[in-house]
Amino acid sequence: MPAQQTDRGAMLKPGDPVRLGPYRLLDRLGEGGQGAVYLAETGDGERVAVKLLHARHADGPDVRARFLREIELARQVAEFCTARVLDAGESDGAPYVVSEYIDGVSLQKSVEREGPRSGAALHRIAVGTATALAAIHQAGIVHRDFKPANVLLGPDGPRVIDFGISRALDTMGTTTSGVVGTPTYMSPEQIGGQRVGAASDVFSWAATMVFAATGRPPFGHDSIPAVLHRILTAEPDLSAIPDELRQLLAHCLTKDPAARPSASQAMLALISHRSAPPGAAHSPHRTDPLGQGLDTVPSRARRKVAYGVAAVACAAVVTGAAIAVPSWLSADPPVPTVTSATTVSPSPAGVTTAPTSTAGPGPTPTAAPSPPRFSADAVGKALGTLRGHTDDVETVATTSVGGRQVVVSGSRDRTVRLWDLATRRPLARLSGHTNWVRKVAVTDLDGDRIAVSGSDDGTVRLWDLARRKPLGRPIDQGEPVFSLAVAQDDGRPVAITGGRDGSVRVWDLSTRKEIGKRRKGHSGAVFSVAAAGAEFFTAGADGEVKRWSLHSGEGESVTTHTGQASVVETATLDGGTVVLSGGGDQEVWVDEPTGGERRLPYLGHSGWVYSIAVAEVAGRTLVVSGGNDGTARVHDLATGKDVGRPFKDHDHNVFGLATAVLGGRTVVVSAGGDDTLRVWRLT
Repeated sequence: MPAQQTDRGAMLKPGDPVRLGPYRLLDRLGEGGQGAVYLAETGDGERVAVKLLHARHADGPDVRARFLREIELARQVAEFCTARVLDAGESDGAPYVVSEYIDGVSLQKSVEREGPRSGAALHRIAVGTATALAAIHQAGIVHRDFKPANVLLGPDGPRVIDFGISRALDTMGTTTSGVVGTPTYMSPEQIGGQRVGAASDVFSWAATMVFAATGRPPFGHDSIPAVLHRILTAEPDLSAIPDELRQLLAHCLTKDPAARPSASQAMLALISHRSAPPGAAHSPHRTDPLGQGLDTVPSRARRKVAYGVAAVACAAVVTGAAIAVPSWLSADPPVPTVTSATTVSPSPAGVTTAPTSTAGPGPTPTAAPSPPRFSADAVGKALGTLRGHTDDVETVATTSVGGRQVVVSGSRDRTVRLWDLATRRPLARLSGHTNWVRKVAVTDLDGDRIAVSGSDDGTVRLWDLARRKPLGRPIDQGEPVFSLAVAQDDGRPVAITGGRDGSVRVWDLSTRKEIGKRRKGHSGAVFSVAAAGAEFFTAGADGEVKRWSLHSGEGESVTTHTGQASVVETATLDGGTVVLSGGGDQEVWVDEPTGGERRLPYLGHSGWVYSIAVAEVAGRTLVVSGGNDGTARVHDLATGKDVGRPFKDHDHNVFGLATAVLGGRTVVVSAGGDDTLRVWRLT
């Protein structure tokens, strides 16, 4: 991750530290605008790279702590063609980041010294870096500064470094206007100060590949104003690009972010020797060859192969061997079976019958003045904004307290907050957690309406919503609580938690004691839990979605995403339960709980899917999904079709979603990485 160079002539300079935390510094590798990079050694003698950021980037302990939490996300990136992030800490008030040491020169230096690449050498660099970028995006991270200097040519192939630092610095307030990057390789949206998503990285990747192939960037390298003007208004110079790469890079360098392919699509185009068609990332049906490989996979077994292709691609980069692409990725695949659309029985007037898993059991149904009427034209219209959190809002739930519709939210600012949904006014700020609040849910305990929150501080806390205060002692899980849902077990309220280590646990909320033994089900963090009767479902960093009994037993696989599975939810269709899940493959999947054939996925997102909510409106079951493309989208569960317009008011990730009925109409409350909650119409 840190910017590493192997021009190691310069030893430590006067004033350089000799140790950072447990790491002994051996040599200064280089220095840039963010800080200095050192070759270091662990206590076991392993060599690592340590990037010590300038002290000005972390003015105060809270800011440094926030930086370290952001860097923790980078440690979740799959190790495909990247320099692994190993550790982070601080020394004398300045933060540092530790990564795997890559003994190789940067692509920038290599091309300057040896000239451009061509043929198989160029293709291996393109495949390796596109694969790395896909892995970074599947972890929910946007690089923001992809350039030749951040690609190292190691003995085992190209490695991408420095991912996550720009976002971390931005959250610390060390950048102005959100513009981060190297001008020659910046996307048009970066230059314009707009929201920067995964599509921006794809633009920068393509510009880097042009440099690798020609020795010059696609928009020149003279004065910065001239280069920025060309990026915004001119077409790139691709005349010297080999035919097999030219069309793909042209699509990646288009001005419109929505028209660029994703990193995973670019990777598949490279290994299957296909070029990306315009609009590949956002085609509603993805009938193009590039999208077919992942979007119409007919079985779970084939889905597992797709993620393995990335590992195969990186292995081929090292050896220069030909890449054997499965036939279903390089040929027209069969069309999957799609369950016929049916009409879902309408719910009682004014009652949300399928709240999100984080919301828990709903309040006693109360009749609205009239049944909600459905109009697609109304979907997505903004109704208001809830402001008060001072960091990303990770989670949201809705409920009724004393006849008032309220919103409960949890944030990286370590607080749980309570809001009046009708007036959009804050009601309470509940403090006690000492780290990020990952999940909130609501349920009843001893006749009182309560909120349950899980945090990275390792605790589950209960809050009396009527009295707006803590309720008894917290549950100490002893490890970060990454996910949480509530359920009723024979009338006993319980909480189900997912941990960073891949385990799931069940807790009696009355006694605060664990029920049964901790169960290990995932090979990475459990990012989401959804309860459904005597069962629950989990989504994990290993891409797996699993089904569990509430009482005992191991988890059974339901489906496997081609990347991390970040959210799971349940809904009712054709009288039975279906499992909805989303993750790094940018889709919402609909599966049978027993792992049968899945329905055609819901498309539209250009980034990781973080959140899903379900609501029944006028006889239709609607699925709402939010992602790190900053949008929330609505689909009809029975038909799979888009409903209304996407909601685009957030200028960062949509981390959480909940639905509620207010004044006879169904609304959505979305929690964003822009520190706000937004209220908008579903009817």
